[in-house]
Order: sequence, then structure tokens, then C-alpha cells
Amino acid sequence: MIIADWLVDASVLLQLLFGDDGFLYIFTGDGGGAGDPNGYSQNKQSLLGKALRIDISHRRRYKIPVSNPFVGEMARPEIYAYGLRNPWRCSMDKGDALTGLSVCLSVCLSV
Repeated sequence: MIIADWLVDASVLLQLLFGDDGFLYIFTGDGGGAGDPNGYSQNKQSLLGKALRIDISHRRRYKIPVSNPFVGEMARPEIYAYGLRNPWRCSMDKGDALTGLSVCLSVCLSV
């Protein structure tokens, strides 16, 4: 998978998780020194400093879920959330047990 090879080489791949939706979530750091000196986490053309969401259920290449928030915008469609510094201990929030609503990500950031 091209995206993972690039991120591992850059030493910023911090965590992989499968969500209840079946998609793979990839959490990346911004790849820079203190304060994100290159501005990668706010740049939606960069995969650094992001939570990415992809569909790997296809044989050849990953697909982009159509429900990703930046599909069709001037941004990388893999991006699910941006502005992360160095995410770690990420987990999936299963939402409200009674209604099943509000399935979302819970991200802890390093200090």
C-alpha cells in the first residue's frame, strides 16, 4: 500500500485502528519539530498530522469512503480529521449504548 510505505519511511505513522464501520483509520503525526514548523497538520494537501480513513476491502488498491468529510474538496480525500500534532493511544468510541448514535473517534494527544 503506497500510503503506508510513505508514512513509515517518514517516521510519523503512529497508530492503525479498524473502526466499527469496517474502515481502516491511520493516525499520523505532523513529522516536524515543536510547533509543527512546516505547517503540515493544517495543510489538507498533506497526509501528516491527520486521521485518515480508507476502505481496504478491495483487492488491488484502497478506496476512499464517500462519507469522508473532504471528498470533492481541495484536500486529500483520505483525510477524516486534521490538525493533529502527535496522536497516540487512539481508540474508537462506540457511542451511546441505548441509541447507537454518535460513533466517533477519541484521540489522546501527547503533551
